[in-house]
Amino acid sequence: MQQQVLLDQAGQIIDRTEQRPLQQHVTWLQKCLILMQLLDLNQQQSSENRCILEFNNIAAALPGRLLLMDARQHGGPCPRNGVRPMKSLISLSLLLTVVFFTVTVAADDTIYKPFIVASSGLGTLDEKTTSTRRALEDAGFEVYGQYSPVEGTNVVVVTNDELKQIAAMSDKGGYAAGQRVSVTEVGDTVEVSFVNPLYIQYGYRLEGDMQPVYEALVASLGNVRSCGAGKKKMTAKKLGKFHYMMGMPYFDDPYELGSFASYEEAVAAVADGLAKADDALTQVYRIDIPGKQQTVFGVGMKMTNEDENDIDAAYQMSIVDFEGCKKRAYFPYEILVDGKNVEALHMRFRMAMHFPNLSMAGKHGFTKLMKAPGKTEDAFKNMIGTE
Repeated sequence: MQQQVLLDQAGQIIDRTEQRPLQQHVTWLQKCLILMQLLDLNQQQSSENRCILEFNNIAAALPGRLLLMDARQHGGPCPRNGVRPMKSLISLSLLLTVVFFTVTVAADDTIYKPFIVASSGLGTLDEKTTSTRRALEDAGFEVYGQYSPVEGTNVVVVTNDELKQIAAMSDKGGYAAGQRVSVTEVGDTVEVSFVNPLYIQYGYRLEGDMQPVYEALVASLGNVRSCGAGKKKMTAKKLGKFHYMMGMPYFDDPYELGSFASYEEAVAAVADGLAKADDALTQVYRIDIPGKQQTVFGVGMKMTNEDENDIDAAYQMSIVDFEGCKKRAYFPYEILVDGKNVEALHMRFRMAMHFPNLSMAGKHGFTKLMKAPGKTEDAFKNMIGTE
């Protein structure tokens, strides 16, 4: 009975490998092969065909079917009449070796795009926003905020227990706790897009697996195409060490906005600062990360006077969001309270990671936003009273 349970577990793992990106194959195949090895020498003949089938399925699940093997001919890892042939153990060892090499290379080559277009069709902005929220809630997400960073666009921010748990697993995981979804008028149609959680997983150096979050978003909203980044080949490795160019900040070079006597005081400073009227900054959402003293605030940025133009969301989008799908889900901006400290991702990192293909100069180059990084930092510090 125990052997059959192990076989069933192995089969479930094999099924899951076919639904996961290549970089996840190694972990699941390791588990599957370990389970197969646990089938001890007392395995009965009646279970041999199942074991052979599972072994073939493992190989078939690999990229390009490079490891597809005929277990009936080569023995596989399955015992025959209570005896495990030596060549079966050799086959298993070779399979493990080639799996690690093949999948690692394939995973390194997987290209990620920062945005996913979920749907595009007729309707009004309000109708599409309502149906999008309903679909997300039906999929188990909770809406934590909604606002309009640009005319003709609504951005909905959601989270769920899985996102919060993933955030709690990483040092600065709070930055990824809120999933941004945009609903935008494009001519006579309305486009629904969301930030690719797998792109965020690697760019924000998360310890957890965002694949289930991605799958839940696709199941509830759809996936017409991925977009953004132009011809840039953004792999997991490149995202993990991303910076726009020499001298530009990395993920771990944030704005250090200030320190307070306690976590509670730091949270209160941000919440109170965002509640002030007559400036560009407003609170869109707040998510407290479970099990740690960490809170992320989503910040809307809409100018109230000409001095705030450089940090205005509409102005920034007019520079960078000019081709392909609408990328309004870049906003809102995150401010992170981590213990007693308050920080935010440097704009020269955050903007560049979401728009890595943009040139430095030209009509839509980053030099058009040259003042924005400094003014963003100043605005955040003024808001919490540390400037």
